[in-house]
Amino acid sequence: MAKLLEKKSTEQSSGVIEHRAINPSGRLGSLYDGFRDILIGEINSKCRHQWQKSFESIKCELITGTVDSNFNLLKCIGIQSEIRLSLLLNTMKRSGIADVLNYPHRIDHYTRFLYYSWALGKSEYLETELSVLDNIDIWDPELNVTHIITSITFGIDLVIVLQLPPEDVIIKKIDNLLEKIRDEVRIDRHRILRLTSDDNDLLGNLARIKIYSNAPSLRNLTSVVDIFREIDVIKQCRRIRFPLNYTLRLVTMLDPQESETSLKSLYPLHAKKAEKFRPLSSSLNNRIEQNPLELRNSITYAETFLNENIPNLFDEHLADQLYKARTELSNIKDEYKRNIQRLAKLVVDFRSGAEKTCEIDQMLLGNFQQVLKAGLNQLTQTLTQLEKKEHLITNLQQQHFDYMNEAENNIDQNDGLKTVEHKLLRSNQHKLFPCSNDTLNENNSSKLADLRQISEKHQSNSTLSLTCVDFSNCSFRPDEMVALPSNNIDYSENHTNQNVSSLDSIPQSPPTVPLSASPLVSNDETINILLLGETGVGKSTFINAFANYLIFQSLEQAESNEPIVVIPISFIMTTGENFEERTVKFGEIDSYNNENFNTVGQSVTQHCKSYTFDLKRSDNNRRRKLRIIDTPGFGDTRGVDQDERNMEYILQYMNNLTYLHAICFLLKPNSSRLNIFFRTCFMQLFSFLAPTAQRNIIFCFTNARSTFYTPGNTAPLLKTMLASLSTNNISFKQENTFCFDSESFRYLVALRNEIEFIDEEKKEYQMS
Repeated sequence: MAKLLEKKSTEQSSGVIEHRAINPSGRLGSLYDGFRDILIGEINSKCRHQWQKSFESIKCELITGTVDSNFNLLKCIGIQSEIRLSLLLNTMKRSGIADVLNYPHRIDHYTRFLYYSWALGKSEYLETELSVLDNIDIWDPELNVTHIITSITFGIDLVIVLQLPPEDVIIKKIDNLLEKIRDEVRIDRHRILRLTSDDNDLLGNLARIKIYSNAPSLRNLTSVVDIFREIDVIKQCRRIRFPLNYTLRLVTMLDPQESETSLKSLYPLHAKKAEKFRPLSSSLNNRIEQNPLELRNSITYAETFLNENIPNLFDEHLADQLYKARTELSNIKDEYKRNIQRLAKLVVDFRSGAEKTCEIDQMLLGNFQQVLKAGLNQLTQTLTQLEKKEHLITNLQQQHFDYMNEAENNIDQNDGLKTVEHKLLRSNQHKLFPCSNDTLNENNSSKLADLRQISEKHQSNSTLSLTCVDFSNCSFRPDEMVALPSNNIDYSENHTNQNVSSLDSIPQSPPTVPLSASPLVSNDETINILLLGETGVGKSTFINAFANYLIFQSLEQAESNEPIVVIPISFIMTTGENFEERTVKFGEIDSYNNENFNTVGQSVTQHCKSYTFDLKRSDNNRRRKLRIIDTPGFGDTRGVDQDERNMEYILQYMNNLTYLHAICFLLKPNSSRLNIFFRTCFMQLFSFLAPTAQRNIIFCFTNARSTFYTPGNTAPLLKTMLASLSTNNISFKQENTFCFDSESFRYLVALRNEIEFIDEEKKEYQMS
């Protein structure tokens, strides 16, 4: 790692502070809030100032990245300690080179930082003019003014982030070239960097390049050559000036303290806040900085791991672990944000003169800090295991093995090896299943090499399918690596005739398969459809209407009979010329605890509940049943937490199903916006289900009579939301979209509540 460039600030007793110009809008005479490290305005200074040309040598450092949580890039490039702390605590806006804290990609040992700094010169007040307060229009005393900018150094500040390819030979060559560039720009501040065509070709191997600078024209460049060419252009045009450093002077030090013309004497209210300013000691600043730095680096590592380059096999095989890791990260980020806000307030209070040292120490050593660190350590271990698993699966696939985890066959701790064998072979008897887990893989690495031998045998018998089964996340624990079936298998060409009747003697366990969407339905089988939608969209009404459609052939027949009400209902209907509101109720509401009609805006349906309907036999005498699973609605007025709980209930209920054949989303066609939880619902569902479920999505639009039985305004909103998902396999087309109106059911129930309708209204319901 490069040597530290940080300078020691002038002693605070002098009232002068040197700060990097993170906010480029500072001017001579700008007012500064030292409590929060922010610019808060300007004064109309009439004081004379002078220009001094800089003769400082160019600073250029090459810094190697690392995954170490103590890595402090801002310190490496010379950002002062109090500025670093303010940036970490978010009291100061990140801009210029400080925006590198927002670098969105993973930083590791393949990352390089090329730091460049060049000073053009300095504009400063004449020392003799600082005491002439009569020349300064005094600011609002209510502002937290502690300092004033008395000097500005202009120049170029630049950090180039380079991501090298993971190839040792190329890395060595690129590092040598970067060291050569660093040394050349250090030698002569007027020298123009020259690169050969071979140098440019070598830099073409960079995986990524990102620029952070106080010079806007540099930020969007994507090649090292273009960057230094633009630097030369800026140097030649001396009228283009970018703030590099600010000199801040305590406003109470603008004139001798005992002078009758001092700020303290003439304007005591203005001086009052500045007198309270107290910078943190170096040791306290470092103690505080270390805490958010370590936590932030660990969170950034986890976030970039989960957001970048996640292979498809993660969603296919490790979706549960991935969802769990993302949930853990979200909780950690929320707690970290609250932690930073509390710490920032304590630091601002300390700088404002309050004694907060004990409270700061208590917070840094507090139990919640340890819990947060423990959670991050656990998350890091989880991500490490995921990364190892990704390498394992990739390696298996290269050896012509499929990968399967135990959840795909509903294997549990009560299963013996024979039962496991039966469950694995049930779907395909011409498969070989090597079985292991993470512990066995680590302790028996030599046995993994045996997979190559099996793979070679597979080459001579294309009818044999190889699937490696992973029991790492299962309560079932194989004692050793085994290959199932356990009987001797002939790998010759005649393997297709092999008899596996030895499994016939195993007691048949109930046929269970992984929860996935399946279009296949056997004779006498039940079709399972999950019904989802926003609170109040009409899921329960739809189920009731469906029950009546199955029983009655026409509205007239339904009118002459008692309506079928499988779910008790309660709704308000407006009737008559005076638009009187009538509450309509039907069904044994008091005997149910799953439908709550007492709170407006909350989901009426409290828990998942299934309703099974007998369907008519088809021509081939197939007997079918349809099970519609009613669910609590999302968009509950109790907030997102309630939506999350409802979603958890739904996923738990789904886990008890053998098959899920379709997911039906019920929507209204005239929505002006989709509920914010709608997208989250999709993401959670498809992290839980197999990828094939995405092909079995149905979109149903109720109350569609008003939009002439079309999806209406909701269609473009839904398309936009689906396009924002990471998967592009969810179809929204005419073939999986249905528009209808369930108002006829409400009409039937209203009749039983002695509500009268005119003929025109009856015709409308007839059409519905």
